[in-house]
Amino acid sequence: MSMTIIERFLDDHRRFRRHLEETLGFAATLAPRGLPPPITDADRDFIFRLRRHARMEGEILFPAMQRASDENARKKTVHHFIAHGHDEHTSVAKRHAELTARSETGSRISQWKSALAHFAEGLQRHMDREEREIFPLAQDFMSQDVCLMAHGAPRRLLFL
Repeated sequence: MSMTIIERFLDDHRRFRRHLEETLGFAATLAPRGLPPPITDADRDFIFRLRRHARMEGEILFPAMQRASDENARKKTVHHFIAHGHDEHTSVAKRHAELTARSETGSRISQWKSALAHFAEGLQRHMDREEREIFPLAQDFMSQDVCLMAHGAPRRLLFL
């Protein structure tokens, strides 16, 4: 089954939210003393998908939006989203690095929970903005056939 790149991103967002909810729920059950839990295979898969998602936005979605937008005003809007998206991706990556450091350095559980909440809040805000502003704009600029995905990999990129 093929899906558009926007559908793929939305599917990723659902997975990210589900993982965050599960992790935050688990964190709430932990005793206030002790060490943070170890990083799991599910955590590693989450981060792999998150990094792939950010790369796909930067290497596929934003260039496709630039090519598909003809008017100068739209190009300025796309450039704004590219710059803002890069800044947000950097912020989320820094928040995740802090969370990872708290997991690996024997920090107190309260510090780890704080880093987890900070990371989750930043990622949630970023996804909300993409869904509210960027993805609808991308759909307006590009036809359904512009970026079809087959089996999770770009099948073709046609900029009509």
